[in-house]
Amino acid sequence: MKPNISLSLLIPFSIFYCCIAIVDLYFVAYSPSFRWLSKPLIMLSLIVYYLLQSQKLSGPKWIFLIGLIAALLGDIFLLFEEEQYFLFGLSSFLIMQILYTATFIKNSFVPSILKYICSIILLSLFGYYMIILWPKLEGMAIPVFIYSLVIVLMTISAMMRNQRLSGYGWVVIGAILFIISDGFIAWIKFISPLAGGGLMIMSTYLIAQYLIVIGFLKGEKNNCAVESC
Repeated sequence: MKPNISLSLLIPFSIFYCCIAIVDLYFVAYSPSFRWLSKPLIMLSLIVYYLLQSQKLSGPKWIFLIGLIAALLGDIFLLFEEEQYFLFGLSSFLIMQILYTATFIKNSFVPSILKYICSIILLSLFGYYMIILWPKLEGMAIPVFIYSLVIVLMTISAMMRNQRLSGYGWVVIGAILFIISDGFIAWIKFISPLAGGGLMIMSTYLIAQYLIVIGFLKGEKNNCAVESC
């Protein structure tokens, strides 16, 4: 079966995305108020590229697309400074994580002993980090715990995909960077500020979303060949 996904636009899109990333990081450092112009473009550009490359949207691809839209909404909510918008943003990204997880489970799920060992290590690190955070979370303890656990499960589901899929490593690295990005957010919000914290959060987030989306598309390109469909 001929793959229905072409990555011929990858290089020009990557250059365009890199420009968006540089502009947004500049605004993070020097002109936060202008991020209303740059931040929504991060996920919007990935959504447009995803639609251009996914000529036929089957079940898992629709799930992934809705996850991308949820991430776009989360980015917009987090532009507001009010506490309730932080919760809206957290909820949007929670939906994104769940939909990513559902997509990865449907997308050639092939567990192994090594993957189980990596999953146990990841869960152990998650538990250690939560022990550090817990005394500072107060009323946000349960929402943060649930959200963080879902991120870890999303990363585990990314690792459990068939490693023969093209772009497998991209998705796994992207998921790990997503954990790191949100780890910076939690530390800054509940523990203490970090010098250059905003840049660390956004640089890891920008790379994470790019790797997850492009890696997933690469996997879809050869999914049929791997599974002999």
